Amino acid sequence: MTLEEAQRTALQPHYARTPDHRVTALRAHHDDDAMQIASAEVYPCHIKYPPGSAAHFSSGHTEITQFTLADRTVAAPGEG
Repeated sequence: MTLEEAQRTALQPHYARTPDHRVTALRAHHDDDAMQIASAEVYPCHIKYPPGSAAHFSSGHTEITQFTLADRTVAAPGEG
């Protein structure tokens, strides 16, 4: 089997927006619940990390790419 890249899609534009949306939703609707589950010490990390990662995605410092592989094996004559 020979695998080759069939398709590549850059996901940065989507990932740059997603962390900001998550923090906004968390603050607006789930602050109290999240703090009870995560603890008062851990919760601030969940609020600080996403905006920082969004900045890296927006700047191009961090790249996320989705790719699809396809089997490019050519069967010999008489094989399967």
